[in-house]
Amino acid sequence: MSNMTRNVLFLLIVLALGAAGVTLLQRVHAESRNRQVGIALDYNRVQELAMMRGVPTAEALRRLKEAGATHVAIREDSLTDLIEAKKVGVVPQKGRVLMLLSPDVRDRVMAQLKARMPGGKPLPTGDGMSYENEQAADSMKLIGMGYSEESVRDVRVAGLKVIARPVAEMALTKEAISGSLDAVQAIGADLVVFAGIQVYGMYDLIKWSAEELERRQVRFGYVEMAKQFGDDRLSAALKGHVIRTHAIAQAEMPKLSPQRALDRYRQAVRERNVRLCYFRPYDQGADDPLQVACDDVKSMAGDLRDASYSVGDPHVYQDVSVPTALLAVMLIGTGAATILLFQLFFAIPAGLAWGLIALDVFLSLSGVFVARGMAQSLGALGAAIVFPTWAICRMQWREPGGRLSLGRALGAFVVMSLVSLAGGLLAAGCLSDLAHMMQIAAFRGVKFAQVIPLGVVLVVFVARSMRSYDEIRTEMGSNLPEAPALWAGIVEAATGVVRYWHVAIMVVALAAAALMLMRSGNVTPVPPSGLEMKVRAVLDHTLGVRPRSKEILFGHPAMIVALAFLLAGRRKWLWAAMVAGTVGQVSLVNSCGHIHTPLLLQLVRIGNGLWLGIVVAVVLWVIGGIGVRWWSGRTART
Repeated sequence: MSNMTRNVLFLLIVLALGAAGVTLLQRVHAESRNRQVGIALDYNRVQELAMMRGVPTAEALRRLKEAGATHVAIREDSLTDLIEAKKVGVVPQKGRVLMLLSPDVRDRVMAQLKARMPGGKPLPTGDGMSYENEQAADSMKLIGMGYSEESVRDVRVAGLKVIARPVAEMALTKEAISGSLDAVQAIGADLVVFAGIQVYGMYDLIKWSAEELERRQVRFGYVEMAKQFGDDRLSAALKGHVIRTHAIAQAEMPKLSPQRALDRYRQAVRERNVRLCYFRPYDQGADDPLQVACDDVKSMAGDLRDASYSVGDPHVYQDVSVPTALLAVMLIGTGAATILLFQLFFAIPAGLAWGLIALDVFLSLSGVFVARGMAQSLGALGAAIVFPTWAICRMQWREPGGRLSLGRALGAFVVMSLVSLAGGLLAAGCLSDLAHMMQIAAFRGVKFAQVIPLGVVLVVFVARSMRSYDEIRTEMGSNLPEAPALWAGIVEAATGVVRYWHVAIMVVALAAAALMLMRSGNVTPVPPSGLEMKVRAVLDHTLGVRPRSKEILFGHPAMIVALAFLLAGRRKWLWAAMVAGTVGQVSLVNSCGHIHTPLLLQLVRIGNGLWLGIVVAVVLWVIGGIGVRWWSGRTART
């Protein structure tokens, strides 16, 4: 490949980074403008606390508002609830069933029955409905019947806003959904957080439900980490204009300390674009549980204000999208980096390189117009894989006998990390639209982006450590393609004698890789230990933004030490150290792929991981140097 071709490839990468920068600035602007967070209380839980203290529910709500609460969520009454409260009577009568309604719920229940079960006939007395099917009462037990007037009155007296919690299980027709939304608007609510296991519409009516919510200007509270059937499709139909909500399930609360629960809400707001905290006050066995709840709400509100958020009615994010032209430029730049990666191993001729550039441009332009969503995902995946792999594999062996130098290793590490970060920013640029920010759409290539660079680095550096690699490389010369020497090294490694300790190392390595994959993401099958959670909390409070443990304690120190030995020509077990160090580079890039986390916070997290990783590496270097000198002196004396 000629210097001119190489310069064109680097120019394309620079242009792609510029396009990513423009896209990311738009995202940062949207993230910085939406800083208002709501604190919502569960009405039934507050009612319980009020009963424990012997005070009216409205008074308990008033005290919680003074502490910082902004909203109260009221669950829609079901037919069963009203029957148990003696507000509805069910009377079987000669092959039909009569529903007799108490005067204080008559109007709202009649409206819901007509919308959701239109086969009934009003009774001549006007105090109920008649259904020909005797089983009608049983089939309607889950149907929502509007909201308690008393509950709504308590909330309004306290000066709080109402969040409606409609029951959507039996809202299966347009008329039923309209009737449910009529009930929502009748209580003055403009935000819904669905109760139960599903949202409006389910399948066929999702798009219609979204249009109806938008027409009525009712916002949808999308509860993260608590899957409801249809919630992702409804959010997509709303084009990401949702309020991300964090709630701790009632069954999970006993497992968490109050402080840990408050930390979860704070982290959800700061790190995952959550703008509504749905809080169920704890029952901690205190003499005054209502006061404890007020203290918790006050602490939550204070934490939010200390983090430069305001407490109030949450807003949906403004539209954020990746402009088509900029996406095409980013895809072209990712393709250019891929060509440079292959150039490392195959020494691509100039003519073929120009052909590959033309193909890169053609595929990138075709992708953004023919399959935009797939092009975004593939572009992000390519950037997340290619840049860290290229940054590491370009580090060639040095002649043996060199002096170990921590300073040179740190310089090489900084350059390597900047190249990896460039890939992370390109990946983030490809995905920085509102759907990914709200986590409605997800970066599907996270696992591949973690595994593939590790695999490539393992194969390349194991091959480079083989004797046959050196022989062919010496015979061919360093200016010719490296691929034949790599192949010879791979063959030698694959045909070598396998010993028990080789198997043991591979089992440990595979277990570590599996653990890393399982630990990725917000919800993992292998949760952090109690000790790790305490360390995380300390780092969060000390540094403001906690770096990733695998970067500061493992990946970055391993890479710095590995680079020191590589630059000095020390090869023994170097391949293992390079693979361990790759974990840190992959983690750095993976951080940028969390589009639901504000970009500036991610950059601070990456920066904290880098400088702390360097500090740990320097400490290990000093301790190792002291240990080597002590051992050398001891050996000399004996």
